[in-house]
Amino acid sequence: MARSTPLSRRAPPALRGIVVALVLSHGAAAQPAQPCRPGDSLLSLGKAAFFRSIERGAFAIGERTLEDLTDGLGSANAAKPASSAKRPRATVPAGARAAVLTPTSDAALIGTLLAYVESPSSEAADGAFQTFLEAATKILFETPPETLGAGRVGLVLEDRQFSNRSSTFTVQDMISEGKRLNLQYSLFGDGPDLRMERVDKMLGATPFFKAPAIADTRNIDRNNLGIAVTKDQDLRTLWFEDYRSHLATAIPSASPAQVTDALNAGWPILQKFWAFKRTEIFIDRALMTFGTEMRLVNERVTTENLPPRECDSKGR
Repeated sequence: MARSTPLSRRAPPALRGIVVALVLSHGAAAQPAQPCRPGDSLLSLGKAAFFRSIERGAFAIGERTLEDLTDGLGSANAAKPASSAKRPRATVPAGARAAVLTPTSDAALIGTLLAYVESPSSEAADGAFQTFLEAATKILFETPPETLGAGRVGLVLEDRQFSNRSSTFTVQDMISEGKRLNLQYSLFGDGPDLRMERVDKMLGATPFFKAPAIADTRNIDRNNLGIAVTKDQDLRTLWFEDYRSHLATAIPSASPAQVTDALNAGWPILQKFWAFKRTEIFIDRALMTFGTEMRLVNERVTTENLPPRECDSKGR
């Protein structure tokens, strides 16, 4: 039962309920609006989803994640943290991460994130992820060292391109599965020889991926090279030692000097193919993670009526 007030006691019985409702609504309207909290926006949540996604992509190819690199983002010579202890994950990207996605890119990022929220789909998530990649100023990953110290820089994202060692691929070519396949076939063909006959007939006639020392002993093929081999030195050992032994046995008429010349000629092709497959694995794992993350972002944004960017007035 509603508590009687002086105003309701003077009102006719039929109007008392209305008077009480007006009094209550007036009190509710007087409550101050809930302040905007850092991280409570579509843009902030989208950025966090992006960084988590590329961390997973880097982990898939055995390279350091951004959480390990911390403020080493964007600088190959940046100091690494003295302690390997994990820090709690921040809701909003820290200073180094904020520098990767500058405010000038916010409008494009918000636009593609809103497109996902309005019509969630894997295609919309892929489009948003591509926008994030193309907006990034520079992100470095590195292979962890065997001992204490800095590792070697591996995958680099800069100026809408992926670089890995001396190989470069555009974000647009790698994010689209169709374009990626076309690029792969144009560079390396679709067989086990990687079109090595272009540099030496010996390598084309005796393909690397058909050598028993590679295919049987190491269980490495064209599809899993990028994930089975995580270090340059391991790739070099496969090529210049294991494959060399196979060539010497399979083509006894070839002199050691001829085998060496053939291997030296084919090495840049294998390196480029390895870099391509590692970038492909990075993209696939990061895209899958980003799609999952964006479903959670969409749920929060729609349920809590969050604004597109930090501290907008929508829903407050």
